[in-house]
Amino acid sequence: MLTSAADFARAQLELGRIRSKRTELTEKLRLDHNDMQGLRRVAALDRYERYFLTKRRRASASFEAGHKERQSLKARLQEK
Repeated sequence: MLTSAADFARAQLELGRIRSKRTELTEKLRLDHNDMQGLRRVAALDRYERYFLTKRRRASASFEAGHKERQSLKARLQEK
């Protein structure tokens, strides 16, 4: 369960870093000059962001599953 929480936190920090970098690149992007390299970098950051959104979602689901399992076990032990 702690691993899931740590994975979630790491993904969240990385998402913040990605979004900051994308904002920085977007502000520098010169749309009037066909800046293909800049556009490719922004697209790469979008893919990287989706990857970490998936990691965060999976960590959250794993954390939630562990929490539900603990609650279920606790309820069964109290019944006895």
